[in-house]
Amino acid sequence: MPGRFPWPDGLPRLESIKSRVLVAVVFCNRSSRTVQPIWVNFQGGPQPYLMLPPGTGCRMTTPIGHIWLFCEVGTDLVLTANKSKIYTATTSTNGQPAIVNICLPGNSTHNILCHRDSSWVH
Repeated sequence: MPGRFPWPDGLPRLESIKSRVLVAVVFCNRSSRTVQPIWVNFQGGPQPYLMLPPGTGCRMTTPIGHIWLFCEVGTDLVLTANKSKIYTATTSTNGQPAIVNICLPGNSTHNILCHRDSSWVH
């Protein structure tokens, strides 16, 4: 994020909602790029988290209703999260963490394969 907040084209400005209900998530960087997870705070501003090198993942807890987006480090290209431009934390299924597959945008063979295989957890 070299100085600007790369809000995805075509989406209205959003803000995370305040919640005390936490859910587990696993952010899986399935791209060949280093990714910067960004939490969209309560004022709609960016809060960067630790970078994810290619092929790595990060398990964490986040409140329901918190909005995340994922950018390539150095270019601010917005990657997809489970085929969407943003990820919003929701309730988990059977107490299992939500798997968030982070991929390059588009319909490349790599992206099709990375969306198909959601069992990977680092």
